[in-house]
Amino acid sequence: VSCYADSTGAIDATVTGGTFPYTYLWSTTDTTEDLSGLPSASYTITVTDTNACSFDITGTVSQPSDSLFVSLQVTDVDCFGSSTGSILSSVSGGTAPYTYLRSNSEITSGILDLFIGTYDLLVVDSLGCSLLILDSIQEPLAPLSISETHINVDCFGNTNGSIDITVAGGTAPYTYLWNTSTTTEDLTAIPFGTYTLTVTDTLNCTEVITIEITQPAASLEVTLLVTDVSCFGDSTGSIDATVTGGTSPYTYLWSTTDTIEDLVGVPFGNYSITVMDTNACAFTIESPVTQPSAPLFASLDVTDVDCFGSSTGSIESAVSGGTAPYTYLWSNTEETSDIIDLV
Repeated sequence: VSCYADSTGAIDATVTGGTFPYTYLWSTTDTTEDLSGLPSASYTITVTDTNACSFDITGTVSQPSDSLFVSLQVTDVDCFGSSTGSILSSVSGGTAPYTYLRSNSEITSGILDLFIGTYDLLVVDSLGCSLLILDSIQEPLAPLSISETHINVDCFGNTNGSIDITVAGGTAPYTYLWNTSTTTEDLTAIPFGTYTLTVTDTLNCTEVITIEITQPAASLEVTLLVTDVSCFGDSTGSIDATVTGGTSPYTYLWSTTDTIEDLVGVPFGNYSITVMDTNACAFTIESPVTQPSAPLFASLDVTDVDCFGSSTGSIESAVSGGTAPYTYLWSNTEETSDIIDLV
């Protein structure tokens, strides 16, 4: 028998001597001279000639000691789309040497650099016994991928940025390594900057993503240009606010409850403004609007004409309050503080 457990054995009996014709009787009850299609076993034949002379003989049909057997060591593709799969085979039983034929036309016992797919192996021993093995190379269902959502720093100089990572595909579990040496999946309470994450799955497949965390180009600042009240008790003061930095648009709230950017027509006093940008960053500044310390006041000291018809009169003025220096204009067009030689 060429292949273990098959029934391909045969016995060819050759008879000489005695007196022809002969009759045959096998232990299988067959009465033919020869036997074929036999499994492994011992077979006895009794040959009898025409004079009843007989002869017994036993023959043994052998087979390989074990059936043809193939064991496979299969390594699947590690990263989606790669060709890192392999199949290594080990053959025993049957009758060496063996030949190999694979569905990808390879004729070696092992094949490397395989993509996902089905790979059949036909092993044939030296006696033509064969064994067909079906196997396949698998890969992850999807490539390793990274998606992210992030929150930028709201106010210049803060550290409240964050990055939320979502990983799909590959083969879980995953490990994480940021360029900051952090090994958590997500980042919180971070300043502005460039963050690079390398995700590695359990098969050492990697994917890299880079995220920019931004902040306003400059801090929120407010400067005030104050115009003081010119005349004591008036409401002619004004404050012109100029906002820079932060993230526009801005909102304004004065200590007067006004919500406009600038104030006009205000009396003296202390005024503060809080400016808030679209990210709720706030800046508060205050400034006084001043006025003269006292109202402008003039007193006159009059000297009358001494003799009728003369021009010896005079008026002397004394000015206080307001804001020096002062200018003067009399009804007679004089522009000095005092006037003399008056009629």
